[in-house]
Amino acid sequence: MIQNGITLQAISSTTYQWFNCDNNFAVINGATNQTYTATANGNYAVAITQNGCTDTSACYTITGVGINEINAANDFTLYPNPTTVEFTVYSEQLTVNSTIVITNTLGEVMQTVHSNSQSSIINCQLLPAGIYFVQVVTDKGSVVKKVVKQ
Repeated sequence: MIQNGITLQAISSTTYQWFNCDNNFAVINGATNQTYTATANGNYAVAITQNGCTDTSACYTITGVGINEINAANDFTLYPNPTTVEFTVYSEQLTVNSTIVITNTLGEVMQTVHSNSQSSIINCQLLPAGIYFVQVVTDKGSVVKKVVKQ
């Protein structure tokens, strides 16, 4: 087996079945290719069947799945939520070259704001009512929170 970041690759050919070692070797549905890209941190193994014989690999640990988040002490505040016209994003990490990205539930970028201060007012008056995701990106990482536009 070869591990490259969050992707594991079986070296042999024929048939494959990937397992979640942390869930009592539960079968990962649909994970039957030679490679498997983990969608969550954990421990994974593969069973390889060739010429009627099956062997299972050791469990390999995957970490680093997901976005690089700002730690809780550097999190941001979003208010008021729900909102109707505008909301404020505040964080001590919002300094030079910070970016605030608002996306809808389909992942479409609705608005991008570049911030150079700890507090940014986002005008959302033209957005239709719904749920949006606010991602704050700084040089320390990024955090996403939900905002409701009424």
